[in-house]
Amino acid sequence: MKKKVQTLTLCIITIVALTLTLTGCNEPPEIIYENEAYHFTLSFPSNWEDNYLIKEQIQGIDVYHQATYHSTEGHAGRIFSIYIFSKEEWEKEGQELANLIGLTILKESEDKIYTLAPPTDVQSSQDNKKWHDQYKHMKKDLPAILESLQIEN
Repeated sequence: MKKKVQTLTLCIITIVALTLTLTGCNEPPEIIYENEAYHFTLSFPSNWEDNYLIKEQIQGIDVYHQATYHSTEGHAGRIFSIYIFSKEEWEKEGQELANLIGLTILKESEDKIYTLAPPTDVQSSQDNKKWHDQYKHMKKDLPAILESLQIEN
C-alpha cells in the first residue's frame, strides 16, 4: 500500500510539474513586435498592452507611452528608440551621434548596427500622476525588452 501511495504521489507531482512547464505559468505572456523593414523582433510585457505606441521611422522605431504621446500631440512620451545604421553609416557618423544623443550599440548583424537612443528631454508629465507613474514603471521594463531584441536573418 505504501508503495502505491508513493507511486501515485510521484505521478501527481510529475503531472503538476509538466503542466506548469507547458503552460508557462511562471512567465507572463508577452507581446511580440516584429519589424519587417529591419528584420528584428522585440518582446514587450503583457501589461504594456494598450499603453504603448510604436512609430516606425525611416531609420528605426520610436516607442512611446501612448497616453502621454496623444495628450501632447506627439511631443512627449518617448520611452526609447532603436535606430539602425549600415556599418558604413555607423563608421561615418556613429561616434558623433553617440556623443550627441547618447546612442549605444545593442547588437550587430552582418551589415547593420542596432542602437538604443534614450529620450533626450523630459518625456513624462508631472501633471498626470497616473500617466507619470505608468511611464516610470514602463521604463523599468526597458532592460528586459532590450534583452529580447532578436535579429532575423
